[in-house]
Amino acid sequence: MEKIIIGWQEYVSLPELSIPSIAVKVDTGAKTSALHVQDLEPVAKKDSQPKVRFRVCLRPHDTPNGIPRQIQQFCPDPASELPANDIVAISPAIECPVVDYRSVTSSNGTPEDRYVIETVIMLGPHRWQTEITLADRHSMGFGMLLGRRAMESRIVVDPSQSYLYAQPSPVTVP
Repeated sequence: MEKIIIGWQEYVSLPELSIPSIAVKVDTGAKTSALHVQDLEPVAKKDSQPKVRFRVCLRPHDTPNGIPRQIQQFCPDPASELPANDIVAISPAIECPVVDYRSVTSSNGTPEDRYVIETVIMLGPHRWQTEITLADRHSMGFGMLLGRRAMESRIVVDPSQSYLYAQPSPVTVP
């Protein structure tokens, strides 16, 4: 298989989550990818796989071509600690099966227990299944990290490059 060359930051889409575009920081130091979510809660389902419900937060650099119609405009509460320009849009509630609940060491070295989901990621014409942990990343510059597991055997990172793949078009998401 020929390797995909990407820069240290790229746009991806998460079609199964109806996220047509999100800027990711490529992080070869992170084992698993991480996605910034809010309103994260387990969903009680008897006799079935555990699920979680959450909403994905998007920032200005995630949607430079405008906010897609399936994503809601975000107006922060004036009493909120979030700066008005930090989050520009938020997805409707998303429900996903949980594939794991594991301890992850965050960038500040603190272990956190996180839900893990599995979903499709799209980078330009490339599409594959990957695991993503759900976390509060409001203080981070990017709402998503692309970790080693999502890249192994398919990606080579050129740290001198950025956005080698065009921003995904909203038409790529059903």
